Formats: sequence, C-alpha cells, structure tokens
Amino acid sequence: RGSASASRSVGAFFADLPLGGSRTLGTLGALGPDRKSRASGLAARHFNEDFLINNATRKEQAMYRIEVDRDLCSGFGSCVESAPEVFELDRSGIAALLVTESGDDAVLEAARSCPMAAIAVFDSESGEQVS
Repeated sequence: RGSASASRSVGAFFADLPLGGSRTLGTLGALGPDRKSRASGLAARHFNEDFLINNATRKEQAMYRIEVDRDLCSGFGSCVESAPEVFELDRSGIAALLVTESGDDAVLEAARSCPMAAIAVFDSESGEQVS
C-alpha cells in the first residue's frame, strides 16, 4: 500500500517537471497527455525499483569492526586521510576511533596505508580479520 502511494506521488512529481529538464523525461513533450502520465508512472516505478535495489545492496554491504593498537600508532595520520569519518588524531597525536563499526570500505584502505600496522579491521558478522 505504501509503495503504491509513493509511486503515485513520485509519478506526480515527474509529471510536473518541465519538459527537457531531465534526460529521461525530455521526450515526453511529443507524447500526448495520456501517454505523458503513463510515462511518468513508468518513471516512478523505475525510480522505486532502483531505490529498492540500492537499499538491498547497502544492507548486503559488509560491516567492519575496527581496532587501533594505540601502542603501535606513531601518529602519521594516513588513516585520517583515508577515512576521516572513522579516525581522528587525539591531542597526543595518536589515532583514535570516532566509530567502532563502519560499512565504509575506506577503513580497509586506512588499515593498508598505516605504516605501523596499528589498525585491524574485522568482518563484523564472521569476526574474521580482513585487513
């Protein structure tokens, strides 16, 4: 029920767009009023399908648990450059975590780029070390 109403509202949105404002809808001007609304409905359905596919992909994306060995860290900061939403340098210049889990693949690059190998990344589901 919710998706049908979402389709109608998205379809209405697409029907109200000025012609030529979108690659997908730019050809609607040649269609007539009946076919224009059908085309906007198809665009809405396509939009909803893409949304569902992208959300399913995000849910299947691996989650990582991150650990920093602060005794090994020398404060080079390559982790902060690779994944600034996950790492920061604290007042003493040592890497600290802003979050302990992330789905961002940048944490893998951060672990690989650490010259002191102070970052360990684990698959949250299996517990296996992945970097």
